[in-house]
Amino acid sequence: MSIAGGECPVENTRLLSVICHPDRPKSAHADAGSRRICDCFFGQTEVIPVQDQWYGDKRDLVKWGTLLTLAQKYGAKHILQVLYYRTNDWDSIEIDGDQMQIPSEVTQHFRDCRSICKLKSVKVQVLDQEFHDRDRYLQYVLGEIEKRYCKPGIIFLDPDTGLEPNRRPNLKHVLETELRTIWNRMSNGDVLVFYQRQRRIQEWQDTLQNQFANILGVQEAKRAFAPSIAPDVAFFYAQRSDSVDDATRNNCISS
Repeated sequence: MSIAGGECPVENTRLLSVICHPDRPKSAHADAGSRRICDCFFGQTEVIPVQDQWYGDKRDLVKWGTLLTLAQKYGAKHILQVLYYRTNDWDSIEIDGDQMQIPSEVTQHFRDCRSICKLKSVKVQVLDQEFHDRDRYLQYVLGEIEKRYCKPGIIFLDPDTGLEPNRRPNLKHVLETELRTIWNRMSNGDVLVFYQRQRRIQEWQDTLQNQFANILGVQEAKRAFAPSIAPDVAFFYAQRSDSVDDATRNNCISS
């Protein structure tokens, strides 16, 4: 895995053990008042859902390898994952002519967050409120950024596809105005990490990395990717400030 031009193996890093509720009914996902430390719903989006249907694949290995390595590099004690969650109904299985639903224990085993929740060294908070109204969701995210008690940290935006294209953005994308607003609300020392899927353009990583930097108004954004594992995804990131004092870094209430 390459992070900003260097090889960054992930060793001896674990996330805080958390409680997961993979069998919670869908109505619970819309609870705007909920605020959980890694309630760990890896949701799904419309037609080609990356998060729920593909949770646990090679992209997630690169994703969490990147996040844990960046947490070590920047001394982050907290990761806030903005999931852009949308519910998913699984198709049935045809067995001897009969349509059968996939047993819930199967989906819970392969599509919940238990594997990542066994790790322990960084606090992880997953925003799992359902994403369907942009304005309302943005205000929800901004509120959770301000509520964090452990700073500086990582704000990880995890949309289905990435930055909005030139034409017809949809709920798979993060709008430029949304990205800029989130960046401006972050604290000194925070690191913004952004998930980006490959786009059918020339030099897609360079082009979109420059777009990301221009939106934030920074001279340079950095990039993490793993071409031999998941060549169709990249992670762009930037730190809100180059320095942060020890008093701010230690502003983390032990749980």
